[in-house]
Amino acid sequence: MSWYDSAFPPLAARHSILMLGHSFVHRLARFARDRGCPNMTLDPSLYSIAYLSEGGMRMSGLVNQVAAIRRNRPQVVFMEIGTNDLASGVSPDSLAQEVKRFAVYLLQHENVKRVIVSQVTFRAEGSPRTPKDFNRTVTAYNATIHKLLKNVDGVKFWRHRNMWAHWQQLLSDGVHFNDTGNRRYYNSVRGAIIAATKKL
Repeated sequence: MSWYDSAFPPLAARHSILMLGHSFVHRLARFARDRGCPNMTLDPSLYSIAYLSEGGMRMSGLVNQVAAIRRNRPQVVFMEIGTNDLASGVSPDSLAQEVKRFAVYLLQHENVKRVIVSQVTFRAEGSPRTPKDFNRTVTAYNATIHKLLKNVDGVKFWRHRNMWAHWQQLLSDGVHFNDTGNRRYYNSVRGAIIAATKKL
């Protein structure tokens, strides 16, 4: 488990953000930190960002992080989850229902004000870590979770922009983003955070 806080204490900022999920979150934190902007160049008087991640994390591992989430007391949670579940054979419908349940739980029981659910991104076909028909499964999951969350107040399905044309060129190993991919992912996540906090 990897836990990384930005340089700014959560209680000092108006909006506390928790990035939660698998290795994409860890890599995002490292990308931001290495560029001297762990707070994603957002005003530290308004935003404080913490990152909680585990390589290979699935929904079963994520739901076990409630105590850590509670300690951080985030207003906004960005969930980057699903790729490892789908790769292990979990059906798109089952995963979407589980993601929705957890997002609603955070709103109802952990005093979270907004939950952002990231779409799952494609993997390179032919990669040893890309199961057969994986990208078709990803498409089915994204469509299902988007539909399920449409009318859930406080939860937003987030589609990453500028990451689909020539998407295979954004991958370093068939699964994770390269430097260009991380930069686009960073910009998209930053936009999601700003959008989620506009009405808080």
